Amino acid sequence: MTVSSSDSRSQARWEAFIDALVADRELLTERIRKSIRAGLPAYRTVSDGELDWGVRTDLDRTLRAAQAGHEGVTDEQLAALAPVGEARAHQGIPIADVLLAWRLGVQVAIDRATEIGPGLDISDAEMLRFVRALIASSDRAMAIIASAHRTADLELATREHERRAAVVREALLGRIAPVVVRAHAESCGIDVSREYVAIRADDVPEERTQRERRLGFQGTLRPRVGLAAMIDDDLAGFLLKPPAGEIPFAVGVGPARPVERLTESFELASRILATMRAFDMVGVCDFDALGALPAIVADRAVGDALVGRYLEPLAASRAEIAASLRALFESDMHVDRAAEQLFVHPNTLRYRIGRFEEITGANLRNPRSALEVWWALQRDAIGLRCR
Repeated sequence: MTVSSSDSRSQARWEAFIDALVADRELLTERIRKSIRAGLPAYRTVSDGELDWGVRTDLDRTLRAAQAGHEGVTDEQLAALAPVGEARAHQGIPIADVLLAWRLGVQVAIDRATEIGPGLDISDAEMLRFVRALIASSDRAMAIIASAHRTADLELATREHERRAAVVREALLGRIAPVVVRAHAESCGIDVSREYVAIRADDVPEERTQRERRLGFQGTLRPRVGLAAMIDDDLAGFLLKPPAGEIPFAVGVGPARPVERLTESFELASRILATMRAFDMVGVCDFDALGALPAIVADRAVGDALVGRYLEPLAASRAEIAASLRALFESDMHVDRAAEQLFVHPNTLRYRIGRFEEITGANLRNPRSALEVWWALQRDAIGLRCR
C-alpha cells in the first residue's frame, strides 16, 4: 500500500509535535509542580525532587503512549508508572489527591500543546486527536497508579497494624524496658503522660473490628484513646477509660496505670476475665465488682477442700440444701425472703438449714463459718458448669 505524501507530512508533523512536548518536559514539570503545590496541600510533605521525579516519569510515559493515538494506548506502555503510585502511598498522599494531581498535569500538558501547536501547523483536528490520546493514556495510567497505590496502602496498613499489635504486647506483657515501651507507644500516637486501663475481652463469634468498636478502640481521635491486639485468642489492649454501654461478652478491666506499668493492670484484667468465664458472667467488670470470686477461681485447692468439708457430706440432699443455702446468702441471710425465692415455707427452709448445720457442724451465725460455706458454694458452682 502506497502512503501519500500528505499522509507522510501529517505523520511527520504529528511526531514533531509530540517530540516538542517531550522536549518541554522540564518546563511542563515546573508548571505541574507549581499547580500541584497551589491546589493540593497533601503534597507539601513531598520534596520538589520527589515530586519532579514522579511528574517526569508520568510525562514521558503518557506522552509517548499518546503518540500512537487514543486507539493505540496499551497498559504495557504505562506499566512503568506503578512505582509512582507506590511512592505516593509511602509518602502518605491519599489516592484522591494523586488522581487530582494527574488531572492538573493533563490540563497543563493540554495548555502547553495549544501554545506550541500553531507554530507546528497542528490543525484543530490534530489537536483534538492529541487531547483524546492524552486523556486515553492518562486514564489508563491513573488506573495503574491507583492499583499500585492501593496495594502499597494495604501493605502499609498491615505493617502499621502489626507494629501497633507489637506495642500492645510490649506494654501488657512487660517484655522490654519501660522507657522503650513509652517511646514505642508514643510513636503510635499514645499520650504517654496519661494513665490507661488494661482490657482483656472474651473470645466470641463476632468480627474483631465490631468487638473493637464496641469497646471503644476504633476512635479516630489523635492522640489515640488506646490500642488493641490479640493475645492468646483474646482481644486485649489498653484504653483511657473502661468501655461503656451494654457489652454482650465478658470484659475484664484492670486499674489505671501509666503505659510502662500496664503489666500490673493487665494481670488483674486477666484474672477478672478468668473469673467471669468461670461464673458465666458477661459485661464489663473490674476487680472491686467481683469481691472474693477471683480468689475462689485461683485457689482451687482451698475451694475443693471446703466443698469436701461442707457439701460432700450432704450426700443425696446435696443439691436441695445447696440451692437453699445459695438463696439464703443471696437474700442477705433473711429466711423469709429466701423461702419466697425458693417457693417453700420458711419453716421448710429453717429445717434444711438446721439439717445442714447438724450434718456438717457449721454455724451460719458465725462469720468465719458462713464465709467458708459461701466459698464452698461458689467453688461448687464452678464445678457444676464444668461438668
